[in-house]
Amino acid sequence: MAKNSNCWTITVGDDAIRVVNGEGLYVNDKLQDVCYGITTCERLYGKLSDGKEVKAVIGAKGFGLKIHCTIFVDCECVFND
Repeated sequence: MAKNSNCWTITVGDDAIRVVNGEGLYVNDKLQDVCYGITTCERLYGKLSDGKEVKAVIGAKGFGLKIHCTIFVDCECVFND
């Protein structure tokens, strides 16, 4: 897993999942879902090449609004920042 500012990247099998600024979900460099701006909690959805569902939950907490990211594949947490 790599984190660069507000960009999170994780590899699951042969697929690379990337969340950029809490606004875009990419699987293998293809945009799967997008939202603009952060509220208290956003959800982004996509699919891996084998059809498994990906869900990224983006949330901001604290007065400094630190952005956190949790990624699920078929309801199993594979990453939690």
